[in-house]
Parts: sequence; structure tokens; C-alpha cells
Amino acid sequence: MSEAVCPYTLDPQGTDTHGETKQLREQGPIARVELPDGVLAWSVHDYEVAREMMGNQELFSKNPRRNWPDYINGKISNGWPLITWAAMDTMATQDGTDHARLRKLLLKAFTQRRVDSMKPYIEATVTELLDKLEANYSGEPIDLKGHFHMELPTRLMCDLFGVPEDRREKVLEGGHKNIDTRISAEVAENNLEQWQIAISELVQYKRENPGDDLTTGMIAAMDEDGSRLSDSEMIGTLHLLLGAGSETLVNALAHASVELMCNRELLAKVKAGEISWEDVFEETLRVESPVAHLPFRFATDDVEIGGVKIAKGDVILIDFAGVGRDPAMHGETADGFDALREEKTHLSFGHGVHFCLGSRLAKSAWMSGIPTLFERFPDIELAIERDELVGQGSFVVNGHATIPVHPYAPPSARPRSAANTKGHTMPEAVRGDGTPPDTEDVSPDETGGGILGDLDDDYADISDLPLEQVRSADGTSIAYSKFGSGPPVVVVGGGLNDRAMFTPLATIMSERFTVYNYDRRGRGDSEWGDPDTWTIQREVEDLAAVLEVVGEPSHVFANCTGGMVAIVAAANGVPMVRLGLYEPPYWSTATTEKQLADLRRFIAEGRAEEAVTLFAKDVVGFVDDESIVHFRSHPAWSAFQTMIKSTYYDALINRDHLEVPLEELHRITVPTLVMRGDDGQKVIHDACARARRRSRTRNS
Repeated sequence: MSEAVCPYTLDPQGTDTHGETKQLREQGPIARVELPDGVLAWSVHDYEVAREMMGNQELFSKNPRRNWPDYINGKISNGWPLITWAAMDTMATQDGTDHARLRKLLLKAFTQRRVDSMKPYIEATVTELLDKLEANYSGEPIDLKGHFHMELPTRLMCDLFGVPEDRREKVLEGGHKNIDTRISAEVAENNLEQWQIAISELVQYKRENPGDDLTTGMIAAMDEDGSRLSDSEMIGTLHLLLGAGSETLVNALAHASVELMCNRELLAKVKAGEISWEDVFEETLRVESPVAHLPFRFATDDVEIGGVKIAKGDVILIDFAGVGRDPAMHGETADGFDALREEKTHLSFGHGVHFCLGSRLAKSAWMSGIPTLFERFPDIELAIERDELVGQGSFVVNGHATIPVHPYAPPSARPRSAANTKGHTMPEAVRGDGTPPDTEDVSPDETGGGILGDLDDDYADISDLPLEQVRSADGTSIAYSKFGSGPPVVVVGGGLNDRAMFTPLATIMSERFTVYNYDRRGRGDSEWGDPDTWTIQREVEDLAAVLEVVGEPSHVFANCTGGMVAIVAAANGVPMVRLGLYEPPYWSTATTEKQLADLRRFIAEGRAEEAVTLFAKDVVGFVDDESIVHFRSHPAWSAFQTMIKSTYYDALINRDHLEVPLEELHRITVPTLVMRGDDGQKVIHDACARARRRSRTRNS
């Protein structure tokens, strides 16, 4: 049996792939890990052990239908985030003669001669995509990954398999979700079903409209002799090659681009001929393997390897990103990029019978794409700092969500003013693992005091900002404005905050982020919803709806009671990259039922001043009797009165979520920054301190 060890929960966000491997390596060549839904597995990050496993399919099988008891017995549901890696009938889930039969059908399409014949087509595609990149560049940062790194591989694979333009989005969508380890059970199950439908419809289309492509050839092989290719194998093979098949090249292009943009000395040596493009290609694959924990292998018998006892039926994942940086193979400099290092051995294309079928095509596309990119745009540079790049949201692959760039040198040198981001910077990427999130106690000089901050500066005219709407799960319309450029961040306001209140801060953030600034329900341009059915989950659904509009992994910055909403959202798996919280108000006393009743009555009777006064003075207590007069004379007082409906919801939050939610903090796996101002309320400082005592912290 497997030795009892404490499993390490793999981060579904893919926040810090290499930092995660360093922690796993402390356990030895093989470490026990936990996958979504508590599924246990082994992570292999030692080069020699990984190579031995990949070369021995008799002991380490790729077939879950024969060798994974939990899958065979139905314990793994169709809602498991990694279900497609087990359910699809492909050459990647077969061994022996079945694997050889499926691979043989496609071998001729990926020979060196065939790939060489495609070179003019690949070069023309690269030129076309870079033309479009240039045409779409308006001076604002543009996503190099979305416009080039993703487009080139998917275009090549779709053309190779004859996928019509109008079917590509639907076919490729399933592949993107296939590698997203953050998806819910509902999304996973729906993706499995819809992806199968999309591929089945493609096969039917190609039957009726045959062409000079691989799909037509596979159909001919299936019709000629059913023993060569079954229906499920046909669908599974297309899933594999059109889905995961392009991901290796996507990230190989992306990592090389980032390295060359950030290492101008390396780029200069390559252009001078001192370092070859092939050296850069191989070192990129070694130090930044495009895949991380690639599913799956299964022990076919009890075995001891790498000093670890693995039981028959145990799940195994090769940590390719870790294997390439194995210090036993590459020494103390294993983590560093050195294109001139003598030993660049890696396993990024696999090893043994499952060696990547498309490796020649991937290399040819890379050797055309990367040199042409830097020849066409010699001054291309990242629009953000390198350490601000966000992980792809997966522990299966090793990639970035987006790569914002300026293809040409920006109009100015763009030195960033420290004053522009003081007190509002997102934390550096530090992964979570199911323990309480990292917190950082930040005391900025100019964040303002108290729950509302400096109101004279924080209220703004938003009439010129674009107004957009999204429907929450219960049908309530939520209003938001989108502006800026860079990685996305969703701003969640606090008590008596609407979009206008947060626009000055959001404007600062927009210099480095694409900001989604929304009105929580009951304020601004958002609807109130039904107060009788309100729970904090309603507001979690509102936040989730805005995040879904973003369409890619996003930061979340939340103030005051908005922070309490964001904590519940993060604890319950609402996808986000990082979470910033400013003074979440876990008070010393809860809202009373009388205060709630009075608020409802004041709201119903339109007694706005009394509702705001009750909320500010008695419910949350950030003004006292002496300061209430000044508070009523404040320029924003009239705006507060338009938000009286929201005070009822915030009062309910204060009643139902009084204490620091330690259990929910334990469930947060995204890096979390907790901030407080020097002049903030003492009860808020105390709440931050209670959270910090139960967290792994970094002070600054």
C-alpha cells in the first residue's frame, strides 16, 4: 500500500507553478497531492523517475478504464473538473496495441517531410496574424497571447483537420475548459456533453463535405474498416488534438516571447548569431515546460519507485514544469534561463510510446513564429511588469492568462509614478493551498481614514463613463463601467459606496488594469432585487455575474462590506486570481432586529436621511453624535440618500456575518491581501489582527 503522507493540495488557480514544485520537491522525488474533490494522486517532479515511468507502460498505464478503480466503480462523476482527461477514448488514454493502432492512423500527417512541406503555409499564417496584431494596436496594451500565441496553433490545427470557420469557436471552447482546473461541477459536466456534441457534429459535417484534411481521412479509415477506428475513438482523437493538442505550442510561444522581451541581452545575442533560435527553443521547453501536472497515469501493480511505495490503481501525474528544473539533472542553476547551457534535456514533449505526435509541427511553427515576431516588432515590450503576469488558472498547464504588450515602444518611457499606486497595489503572487490565505498588513500613508476614506476626493461625476448591465442569477440587473487596460480587476464597493464613490481609485487602477467597477444591488444604477429573499449569496452571485462578463481570470478588489461578500465568494470557489480586501468590517456588535425593522420602515416611507443616519451612526458606528452634523453637511450626503436600500443589505451582512469567518478563510486558495488604513476604525484593526493570527503573513 501507499505510504501515509500528508497530501499537498494543488492550486487550481495555477498561481505559482514553480513555487508549488519547490514545496513538493521537499518531500522527495515523488509527493502525495490532492486534486479537486479530494481525489488523491502522486506528483512526480524528478527527471529520472518521470522518464522511467513514461518508458514503462506495463507498470504505469495511461488507461483509466482498466486501471483506475474509482473511475471504474463510478466514484468519479461527470462533474469532476478533470473528467475529460479520463472519459475521452483517445491515444492518450490507451496503451499497447490500441495506442499503436490509433497513433498509426495519424503518423503520416506529422512526418518531417509533411511538416517541411507546410513551412510556406505556416510562414504565411504567421505574417497574417502579425499584420492583424499591428492593425489592432491602437496605442493601448494589446494581448499578445490572444492575438498571436493562441491564434497560430489553433489556426494550424483547425486547418489541418478541416474545421470550418463557423465551427471553430464551439470546438475550441471545450478544449479551453478542459484545462481549466477551477471550473465547477456543473460547468465540467456541461462541457463534457457539449464538447462531444460539437465534435460529433463536426464529424457529420465532414462526412457530408469531405476535403483534403485529417478528419476526412479518419472518417475514411473508420468506414473502410471499423476495427481501425471506433466512433468513440474518432471523437476522442479529435478532442485530444483540437483541444489539448495546441496547448504545448501556445505556451512555448508565450514563454519564449516573455523571456526575450524581458532579456534584451539574450535577444541581442540571438540576433547577432551568438545564440541560435534552436537553443532558445530547447531552453524554453526546459525551464518553462508548457504543461505542468498533466493527467494521468495509473499504477498497474504495487510498486516502489523513487523511494515511494505506490499502490495498484493509484493516480500519477508527471509534473513536467518541475521535471525540467530538476537540480539533480541541471544543477544549482536549474531554475535559470541559460540558452548556452550544455545540458538542456527535458521531457516537455514526453517520452516513450506517448512522445508528442505533433512535436515536429510545434517546433516548425515556433521557429517561424518567434523570430518573425521579433523581426517585425524589434521594440516589442511587456505593458506590465513581468511579475504582474497572471497564471492561466490551471495546474495542468504552465501558462499566462494574458500577455499585454506594446508592439512598438510606447509614446513615453512610461515610468510608473509610485504615487499613482500608493496603498492600492495588488500583492505579488503567493499561492494558497487550502490553509488560510496569505495576508499583508499594509499601512499606506495616504489611504485616508475610516470606512469612507476622504470623501471630498472620492466622489466623482460618472456621467461620461460607459454604463453596461449584466443579469445576476436571480434576474436582478447589475450595472457596471469598464475602462482602462491591462489585467482585469473587479471592484466591489462597501457601505454607502457606489460606482461614483470608487471611480477616482478605479481611475488610478485603470493605468495598470482593465477595471470593472460595479454598483452592488440597491445602489447606483443596479436594481434592488427582492429584499425578502436576500442572503449574502445573492451578492456573491452578483459578483460572479460580473466576473463571468470579464471572460478571463480576474483580480478582485473589495472595500468594507464588499470585502465580506468577496470573502464568501472566494471561499465558495467563485473564480478569481487574487483578492484584495480593504478593512472588511467584522464589528464587535451585531445589527439588532429593531434596527433592521427601522431601516425597512424608513426605506418604505422614503425617509432617506433617517435611514442613512441610523445606518452610519448605530448600525456600523463610523460617526458619533458630535460628527453627525458634519456628516450631514458633507457634499456626498445627497448621494448617500440615494443608496438607502443598500443600507438594509449591509445591515443584514453585519447581523449574519459578525465574526471573522475563519472557516471560510481556510477555504480560500487564492492569494489574499488584507489592508487597513492608519486611521481606520479600531474594531477593523482588531478584526485584521485576528485574521492575521490564523494566516501565513507577509509584512511590508
